[in-house]
Amino acid sequence: MQPLTVQHFSAQILRLTSAASAPKLLVAVSGGVDSMVLLHLIGQLSSDIAVAHVNYGLRGDASDQDELLVQNYCDMHSLTFHLLRVQPDQQPVEGIQEWARDLRYQYFEQLAADKGYDYILTAHHQDDLAETMLHHLSRGTGLKGLCGIPEQRKNIIRPLLPYRRREIERYASANAIPYRLDESNAQNKYTRNRMRQTVVPALQSINPYFVENAAHTAENLRETKKLLEDVSWALLAPYVKSASPAITAWEQLATAERFSLTNDARGIVPTSLLHHILISTGVTDERLRGRILQAETGKFFRTATHEILIDFDAMVFTRKGASTEVGGMGLTLQKIFPTHYRVIIPEHFRPEFNTASWMVAAEKIHLPLRIVPVDTSQKLLLGTHIGNKKISKILKDSKIPYAERVLLRNIIDADGRILGIVPLRQNAEFAAENYQNAVRIDFDRLKL
Repeated sequence: MQPLTVQHFSAQILRLTSAASAPKLLVAVSGGVDSMVLLHLIGQLSSDIAVAHVNYGLRGDASDQDELLVQNYCDMHSLTFHLLRVQPDQQPVEGIQEWARDLRYQYFEQLAADKGYDYILTAHHQDDLAETMLHHLSRGTGLKGLCGIPEQRKNIIRPLLPYRRREIERYASANAIPYRLDESNAQNKYTRNRMRQTVVPALQSINPYFVENAAHTAENLRETKKLLEDVSWALLAPYVKSASPAITAWEQLATAERFSLTNDARGIVPTSLLHHILISTGVTDERLRGRILQAETGKFFRTATHEILIDFDAMVFTRKGASTEVGGMGLTLQKIFPTHYRVIIPEHFRPEFNTASWMVAAEKIHLPLRIVPVDTSQKLLLGTHIGNKKISKILKDSKIPYAERVLLRNIIDADGRILGIVPLRQNAEFAAENYQNAVRIDFDRLKL
């Protein structure tokens, strides 16, 4: 166990913030001993810090006293104080701890984005790590859950994680740091409290170094997890396709706007890795993962975070809220002259979408022309010998992947008549027989 001193803590901060020069820090402070010690320590090292406090209002006057303590400390030390006060009608009836955790992290991350803070500091310590590992184990978990609390997650760092609770309390006493006691921590109605008050002491009676050993185990498991991810990614990477920016590691799958897993992966990549991809994109139910892996072309699934499409040649994952335009650019229609238009086709469209000009019979339509999302329920005339065919059938016969169909467009006239599918097929019903009295539509591929 490391002694908690300003010198040791300074080394922790330098290691965790090595990429930033004189970083702006946002310290999450509840008013309890852990966060007040964190605030005191960081105040010895940096002046560019601010404090964020959330008053949930769950303990009445006690919650207000927590807020007052933190605000007075900030005033005394000339620190910026950010406060989120929760109204009673915002409090849930059940799942209070999960709600409070989600609320405060959303608030901290929004503050960091709005105010330009480089890092968010929280006061989790070694005892919290052991309790979290046990909590995950009691519910059933995998390797990630057994790793406990990460020391760093994006811009959130936990510099007190190597230290025991008793070291933090000793530091607070030695430096006369004011703090508040949360009486709800003594209540057994919360699972984490029961872990802290019953399970951990029982394990420490077997081995007094249980907490330290749990921390070492978590570190070993994190190294094992990283090794497994590196090896498994080397197997999987050839079958993962994405637009810029390219995906180069497991952890990027969950946050990528869109990526696909080619069908070649099946039978080559172990099924456990395919399940791992589905888990990272929100498919937590094992039976549903089995259904997705066995699904036929055209099937569509939604998770809390992603939409999954089984396409002709790949499984396509789209994060909810992602743009539907590949590369940020879609097809655009430009009017050059009253009877001359041009469609700009971005480079990301497949080469076979190169199309000759369309000549449209001016007497059969009304200008101006517009470009709109493709309507698969409508029909086009493909020729006198072929007759009409539904657009959805045209796309299917042309083997246009489902994921690319959202990129296609119809050109319509002022009355809504469909002149064709851009840039795939012209509607023969409106094709001009000669160049005289025709509206011309050219197609140009734009090099980005």
